[in-house]
Amino acid sequence: MPVGTITRINTRIFGFTFACLILLIVTDSLTANASTLSADDFVITVKTDNPGASTSTQFTIPTNPGVGKFASGKALFASSLSECGALYLDNNAATNITGGGIHSNSDCVHGLPISSPPSLYIRGVGTVYIEYDVSAAGGITFADGYLTLGGGVDALVPQVEIEQIPEPDCSNLPAQNDSGTVLQPGIYPTGFNISSRDVILQPGLYCLDGDLRVLSGGTLTGDNVTLFLRGSSGFILNGGNSYLTAPQNDLWVDGSGNYWNGMLIYQAHGNTGGLVINGNDDSYFQGTIFSKSSSCTWQGNIENSTQSIQLVCDTISLNGDRAINIHYNPDYHYS
Repeated sequence: MPVGTITRINTRIFGFTFACLILLIVTDSLTANASTLSADDFVITVKTDNPGASTSTQFTIPTNPGVGKFASGKALFASSLSECGALYLDNNAATNITGGGIHSNSDCVHGLPISSPPSLYIRGVGTVYIEYDVSAAGGITFADGYLTLGGGVDALVPQVEIEQIPEPDCSNLPAQNDSGTVLQPGIYPTGFNISSRDVILQPGLYCLDGDLRVLSGGTLTGDNVTLFLRGSSGFILNGGNSYLTAPQNDLWVDGSGNYWNGMLIYQAHGNTGGLVINGNDDSYFQGTIFSKSSSCTWQGNIENSTQSIQLVCDTISLNGDRAINIHYNPDYHYS
């Protein structure tokens, strides 16, 4: 901002209201105080007609945590443009969403009949805590339960265009099969079918042309992996266990030289195969799950740990009878 520019504080951004206009003069004190500031701090000096008792002329204003982040830095982002109930939280136990807000991109104001859910619907008998903003391009309904919000609530906001990102390039990978207990990166024509056995994935990119199924008695473990679900392949965790983390620190690249830091599961554009997570207490997921054309259902049967995930799906449904704890951390998610 140039020296001497006169502006008004936007109360929706800064969360407080001044009774008068404020003269904001950008200074070079950011450099002088760099050791005490984070990268998200913006230092300004303030001159008012009522300086008060303090002699300080500086304060810091954190920047919007979603700026520059994939899917606006939301923990949950339902990308459907028109589906009623696109983001649907209906858990019978506690639901805690921290580190990021939630957003439904659907412009549905209400369904038909009129009692049907609008774009974003939160209900259930359990407590719900959402640390940051709740927003929707359509209507928002809260029903039942005990709701605590750390941010604002905005309905009928403009629809958000998700960043266009390429699909992972599998061209340099060999064909593989899912036999054995230790699997290597590659192309899996029939997907994974894991039941009554433990399977470990080595770091890298896994391109699946069939469903990934982890069923009762099965365990799937993989650190620094990206699962690319092609065609109509889906992800089904039902009664088994999964411990999966997305790649970090530019550990590997795909055939086009793209890094996939933070991307855990990527369902191909147009893939409506679905994603259902109904695992046991030992399951853990870290990274972004990107399924722009498909539904994502998270059922509350994973209670013992906080899931460090970001869900970006056509529609999102969280339900079940046990606690759901989701934490968005941009250090671990795709950006």
